[in-house]
Amino acid sequence: MKQLYGLVGRKLGHSFSPRYFAEKFRNEGIDAEFRNFELLTIGELPKMLADNPNLRGFNVTIPYKEEIMPLLDDIAPEARRIGAVNCVKIDNGLTLWYSGPEAQPKPSGMYSTNSESHSGRSRAAEPTAT
Repeated sequence: MKQLYGLVGRKLGHSFSPRYFAEKFRNEGIDAEFRNFELLTIGELPKMLADNPNLRGFNVTIPYKEEIMPLLDDIAPEARRIGAVNCVKIDNGLTLWYSGPEAQPKPSGMYSTNSESHSGRSRAAEPTAT
C-alpha cells in the first residue's frame, strides 16, 4: 500500500503542497502520495485518521496548530513554549507528534527539527465506539 502524507487545515485550496510533494516523491523514487485534508473542525481528525489507514504523517496549518494540542497526550517543551504544533507522525496506529513550527518533513516520512523533540500518543488515534 502506498504511503500517504498530508496537510491538515481548514481552507487549503491555495496549498501547493500536493504538487510539490508529488514531484519530490517521483524524483526521489518514493512510493508515496501527499493530500490536503480540509477539516471544518479539529473534531473531524479521528474520522480522518480512521478513513486513511495508510496515513503516515501530516503537517498542521492554521487554524489547527493550536487546536490540535489538547488531542495530544504530551507536548514537546518547544511546542508548549510557542503554543503550537506543526508536524504529526503516525507509527503503528499511534499518532505521535514532533515539535513545533520549525520541524520540517523529510521524504522518508520522519520528521526532524534542529531543537529538542519528543513524541507522545494522541487520544485522537484511539478507537472510538460506533
